Amino acid sequence: MKFTGNLILDDERSLDFGLGISHVERADAPFLVQQIDIDERLDLVTGHLKYEMNRADGNSGYIQWYGSYIESDRPSLWTYNAFDQSIDGQYSFARSDDHTITVGGTARFVSLDIEQPRTTDALPAGTRDEQWVGVFVGDHWIINDRWTLETQVRADWYSETQVDWAGRTSLLHSLDAGQNHIVRLAFAKAFRTPQTALRELDSDRVPIGGGLFAINFVPSVDIDNEELYSIELGYTGRIDDGLTARADAYMQYYQDLTGAIALPEPAPTVGRQFFTIDNIGAARAWGLETELKYQHERFSASVWYAYNDFEFHLTNQNARAFLPAKHKVGSTLRYKPNDWLTLNANYRYTDTTPETFTSEVEQHHRLDLSATFAIEDLHAELQIGVTDLLDQTDLRVFDQSDTSFAAQVPGRTAFIQLHMEF
Repeated sequence: MKFTGNLILDDERSLDFGLGISHVERADAPFLVQQIDIDERLDLVTGHLKYEMNRADGNSGYIQWYGSYIESDRPSLWTYNAFDQSIDGQYSFARSDDHTITVGGTARFVSLDIEQPRTTDALPAGTRDEQWVGVFVGDHWIINDRWTLETQVRADWYSETQVDWAGRTSLLHSLDAGQNHIVRLAFAKAFRTPQTALRELDSDRVPIGGGLFAINFVPSVDIDNEELYSIELGYTGRIDDGLTARADAYMQYYQDLTGAIALPEPAPTVGRQFFTIDNIGAARAWGLETELKYQHERFSASVWYAYNDFEFHLTNQNARAFLPAKHKVGSTLRYKPNDWLTLNANYRYTDTTPETFTSEVEQHHRLDLSATFAIEDLHAELQIGVTDLLDQTDLRVFDQSDTSFAAQVPGRTAFIQLHMEF
């Protein structure tokens, strides 16, 4: 359940606010060869408050608070309470009609209270307080009718690891005076910070007697951020009236990817396995994603294709994730016969997900259908539909933490959703 609201203070200022509550109960999932057969429970409360300003001179900015409180009880993994809140803001000022600079910053504070006792936990009990602080600057410069340069740079400090930076610069060029065909060249750098669940993973599983366990995970000593560098080349074009095309190619290089590594067994040596999380290697990825879309009055249709490949630098490298399926094809149809009804159909084919340290995921098809009814008098929308109409529940996906467990995909699911504004 979620409520949002917007208060217009005047022509330039507004206040946005919201509150959300959710409760989830589900069957438990295995982790490290253990499944306790006690249902998982997740309770979440979120709230936000945002003050936004859009001035007549073109300058704009906002400051907002976002907070969440979560109670997570996952018996095979962990039990914890967490309070997470952040404050962020930014201000954009126009140096001219063609040049805009944006500056801003964020601060985030997290308090964790981990309650689950040994020996079935994944994180030891205790209280932890963590902080993030970041600043950023962006520049949007329309050089002339053909050329545009966009640049963003950000620096972040995280109390548990290190200072790091991310950035992106894009050069856009229009091939014609009407800007119907635009090409883009971009360079980017990003990072991912290891948080508590990775840094402090500490678990003993499969008891073998005498207080010993067959599988043992010990906390890491020091983990660096995972780094990503990329180069992208893209094209967006208006081919004919209502017909557009898009193509994006990329090459990415990953550094310091984290994964599980084996450690020597301490005394007594009885055949136990010891692991920890560490930076273990690099990788590269490349791909091409394309889309052709046609729109005419109340009808639109699109077809798309994506090729995504990924290669580790080390043999049998543990990345804690599935590799991408190389080939994916899809189509979307949308028809709006009148002002109060919208019909949607989405189809997707996904090629085989390659085998790594888990079994491969078979190729599969998915078809989703929905109808959305606009109820103007109530400022509401009612949507009904069905997902995975083909019902491919024979598709089994193995859990990443232990290949002896596999689960079926949910399969055909009917749903109804009501969205109201007041």
